[in-house]
Amino acid sequence: MGEIEGMKVVTVLALAAIVLALVLVVPVMAASYTVDGDLSDWGITPVELNRGLNDSSIAGQSGDPDAWAPDSDTADWIVEDNKDPDTPSQGSHPGYGVHIKGTGSSYSIYDEPLVHLYPPSCSEMHPEPFSGEAYDVEAMYFDDDEYYAYFAIVVSSETYLGDFYLEVNGEEYGIVLQDRAGLYQGQIYKDPDWIPSDYVCEVDKTWINASAPGTYVGMADVVISDTGISDFGYTNYVVEIRVRKTLIGCPENCTFSDISYACSCGNDHIENEVHYDYPCIPEFLTVAIPAGMVIGLVYIWKRRQRK
Repeated sequence: MGEIEGMKVVTVLALAAIVLALVLVVPVMAASYTVDGDLSDWGITPVELNRGLNDSSIAGQSGDPDAWAPDSDTADWIVEDNKDPDTPSQGSHPGYGVHIKGTGSSYSIYDEPLVHLYPPSCSEMHPEPFSGEAYDVEAMYFDDDEYYAYFAIVVSSETYLGDFYLEVNGEEYGIVLQDRAGLYQGQIYKDPDWIPSDYVCEVDKTWINASAPGTYVGMADVVISDTGISDFGYTNYVVEIRVRKTLIGCPENCTFSDISYACSCGNDHIENEVHYDYPCIPEFLTVAIPAGMVIGLVYIWKRRQRK
């Protein structure tokens, strides 16, 4: 076999190895999202979001529950729009809204617990949001693929943004959602100290404490977007977050995790237990395995040529 013909064989083998590696190592991602503050790729268009927040034709509560459901079968989500329809009429929020939680297109009614208010002894009980629509946290979504965890939160104001909390395999992490006091949007800290609410006893995590933020582990992608949709006089915002799994302990499929978010004053919060559905592929494997296969096939070919 001539030298040129041999080089052609090596090239073909190398290309074949790369294609095979990509097929075996990088499976089709069932749940990848563009982090742009738009929920359309989650399956919730602006028209649906507006209907979910404001459709008063639904008996017993405003909003259309079906409008909140995402497309992905593996997405875990929860909606707490306005006050829970099952709670007493006390409180300063003007209306009731959709309260459901589910996975994929399946969901059930969610009864949001009453909370205790300071001061003096956490004895007074109250439905969230406390002190009106400006503090209302509407919904929270989660999904994952082999490389990333994705989160989305619908809030009533960017003025009162808190930080995002997640627990993975017993380890706690916080993600900074806005620049402030030496902390920067997207920073991920392990085991941070949290500032508790001044108003709601159950809310012990609003902002990461800038004086004791914990161990910095890397950066998340964070985008905050104005939806242009008004709910009781306040424009809603979408906060979208993407986190590389290797930065949060590389959670494998079948891992359960607690996530939560509260506005900066803690007047409303939202929490959910979510489920990772895909294996975690460390970043170096996407390069190392294909390269190793190419080198191995070339080595085998050369050995055969010497015989």
